[in-house]
Amino acid sequence: MLKFALTSDTHYGHNKNTHRVHEKFLEKLAADIAAQDIKVLIHAGDWTSNKQDQFYRTLKMFRKYIDIPILGVRGNHDLWQYSPRDEQKLSLTELDKKHNEWFTESNIHHLQNGPFVIDDVVIVGFDGWYYSHNPPTNDETMMCKFEGADRATVHLTREAYLKLDTLLQMDLSQYRKAVMVTHHPPFTESYVYMQHCANPNYFEPIKEKFDVFCTGHSHHYWNETQDDCLVLNCGSDYNEPKHLVFEI
Repeated sequence: MLKFALTSDTHYGHNKNTHRVHEKFLEKLAADIAAQDIKVLIHAGDWTSNKQDQFYRTLKMFRKYIDIPILGVRGNHDLWQYSPRDEQKLSLTELDKKHNEWFTESNIHHLQNGPFVIDDVVIVGFDGWYYSHNPPTNDETMMCKFEGADRATVHLTREAYLKLDTLLQMDLSQYRKAVMVTHHPPFTESYVYMQHCANPNYFEPIKEKFDVFCTGHSHHYWNETQDDCLVLNCGSDYNEPKHLVFEI
């Protein structure tokens, strides 16, 4: 059996206690990794809160405490740039370049850029996408725009759909098991939350294709098998980072 740890929505920078909270969380996570012989840590996005320097710091902090492979995707908060003036915000292309540099510097594998394989288990992933074109979120005010449109609902949504389509067409026959990771879950236990989630029509093909499906975003714990696919969310909330352990 191969053991993995899953976390998400750690939201470094949420308030003035964030560094102490993350130190405590990462110390416990590192201890659990050693005690349980966990081989890989997966982060399903929203590493940070609303500033890009927070993102850089938390990547470095994760690597400081965790010495096993770390895999991750970006959530919507990871693209936020709190600024009183729009012109101070980096373009999406500039952000992508910086993030790739930061992931590389911290030796963290960004799954958007390609799969990770360990013991004949393949882990793939992509940065999340929205179901609604006008989700009730602060993304629009925290991200750069072009021609009056919010990138989160235009370019990022299209990019994520294309990436998902590519992953659903992968030949997985050479692998023992396959794991999918993304930030926005295409399911919800509450109809009211639907606008925050990814398109629910994509849940079935993901379950058919993959053995494990790791998500974040909702801050709700989820750990159940549906149609032979283990569906997971560690349930982290703001300033209450959590992790769960699963086996393959």
